[in-house]
Amino acid sequence: MLRITALAATAAMAAAADSSPSSSAGPYYVHALSAKSKRVAAWSRTKCGSYNRNSDIPTQWGSTVSPNPPPLQEYPRPQMVRDASTYTNLNGLWEFQLGNGPNEPVPFGQTLNQTILVPYPLESCLSGAFMFPTYSKYMWYRYLVDAPSTAAGVSTLLHFGAVDWNSTVYVNGHMVANHIGGYDGITLDVTSYLQAQNNEIIVQVYDPSDEGYQPHGKQRISAITSPGGDTYTPSSGIWQTVWFETVPTNLYIAGLRVRGDMQNIYLTVLTEPRNVPASVTVGVSFQGQAVTSANGDSQTEIVIPIANAKLWGPLQPNLYDLNITVMEPSTGNLDTATSYVGMRSVSSLRIRLLPCLPLAHAPDGTMRVVTCQVPLLPSHSLTTTSAGLPATRPLVASDGPMVSQAAVATLPSLSAGSRPALDLGVPTNAVLPVIWAALVGPVVVPVSMASLPIFLACSISLGGQMVSTLPQPMMHSAVTWP
Repeated sequence: MLRITALAATAAMAAAADSSPSSSAGPYYVHALSAKSKRVAAWSRTKCGSYNRNSDIPTQWGSTVSPNPPPLQEYPRPQMVRDASTYTNLNGLWEFQLGNGPNEPVPFGQTLNQTILVPYPLESCLSGAFMFPTYSKYMWYRYLVDAPSTAAGVSTLLHFGAVDWNSTVYVNGHMVANHIGGYDGITLDVTSYLQAQNNEIIVQVYDPSDEGYQPHGKQRISAITSPGGDTYTPSSGIWQTVWFETVPTNLYIAGLRVRGDMQNIYLTVLTEPRNVPASVTVGVSFQGQAVTSANGDSQTEIVIPIANAKLWGPLQPNLYDLNITVMEPSTGNLDTATSYVGMRSVSSLRIRLLPCLPLAHAPDGTMRVVTCQVPLLPSHSLTTTSAGLPATRPLVASDGPMVSQAAVATLPSLSAGSRPALDLGVPTNAVLPVIWAALVGPVVVPVSMASLPIFLACSISLGGQMVSTLPQPMMHSAVTWP
């Protein structure tokens, strides 16, 4: 007999749990990857969305989800991809049962009383397992599966993309690991626990949601029966893809740290076992064309210069492909993986115009803007646009690190309302913190235009793409021209 929490609802509401039609016709199978234990099982979308669960509004994508075919079959780790032959997706129908507390015996060899569609969390409409109004912070998952075919010198890893919150994993009667944390993945080497067929994987989960001390955001158990406000129901249990992965036993790529700026790609290849030295070869390509290659060592950052880099941006999301090979020099054992990276820099750029720009009355009846300053960062270019400012404006670097050559530009004469562009280019090879570009007068304003609002607009462009425009009014303060 299970000890569960009864939430305020009627029996009629509970009976509605399996009344919604499934998304596609069966048959559906639990333990679909076990030749011995695969069997037909029932599944239907759980009604949810309000106290009486009659407000479920499936999307066009959710309406197509069912155990046939199993959901989310795409490779789950796009930033580190191995050959498809190394990957076995374990999503689909698993056995499921609400738990009775922390000291409940592990149900080895026992058929659980429900099924659940992994990787959807218990409380979701797509799990098919939420038996409202019953609820428990404890739950069990059970899956029977044949082991991937492997050769000598190959190990099998079991991955859980994420399980919320405290999970304990058992394989064929052995406790393999306990993991605490609902947002990070679990990777287990289960090679020594596996047999050829009918491996039993059991996962015990405890998720106290807002009744525990762990990070849980706005998840509230009370939102199950009283939805509304800014809270939502918990997302308990397995909620990311589960899969087997086969890797070389003596040396394999365990992780990648990859980033790019506007000139270089930075790559660190993490290998297991970590005490085994490995050499790394990286091939870089762009849209199928080889660009460059580099060599280095595992566990150490490799810097790969890219000439004339195709920058990543929202309008042009250019990506470079990486083909990575590691080798153990003493044995020649190899492992390979692919990844990708965008070339871009993210930095803080402050645009500051003087709040009050002095205008001097010249003897010829004109007024002159004395100075205006805006800061620039290396590899950025500043375009200034003005209205009603006919004159020459030399632009020089001042009040900070100097560029190798002072950038000087000239704004031609213009009439009121026109908006010419003036570019100040900063050398892309300048290694500087902040550059101050000063717009040094005179900027001559006819007296007839002195009463008109004058704007100076600063447009920041990175890699030829404008990323921001910040117009600022120039506040006049007249002074006497000597």
